[in-house]
Amino acid sequence: MSQKNESEKKNLQEIKKLLNKSEQKILLQWYDEELKKEVGGSVDDLVGTVDNLREAFMNWAEQVNLHSLLCSQWSFQAMKEKYKTRIHLTIAISELIATSQGYHAPLTLAVIIVQWAGDKLCDGQQ
Repeated sequence: MSQKNESEKKNLQEIKKLLNKSEQKILLQWYDEELKKEVGGSVDDLVGTVDNLREAFMNWAEQVNLHSLLCSQWSFQAMKEKYKTRIHLTIAISELIATSQGYHAPLTLAVIIVQWAGDKLCDGQQ
């Protein structure tokens, strides 16, 4: 099997695992991955200081202008119609994130967007 096929198979397995996680677990994983890249610590070090991971995520999304990338440049609502399954939508978003500067953990971030954040970030935009 080629490197590319093996990599795609691994990504599909990872997406399926992430899509089956609870919102709390996926947010913790995203936060942990992002935090490690930014400050070198993990979420376990800061659990006592983070009351609301959803709020922390939305604040981060605002700081890094995720709305512009996802809603204005990429047209999230229209892409939801184009990509009929959550897996295909997740793959497309993770590829968008992976090719954009300033974003880490593209699969985890893509799953958060597909699960709930995309609709909140792009509410009412076509």
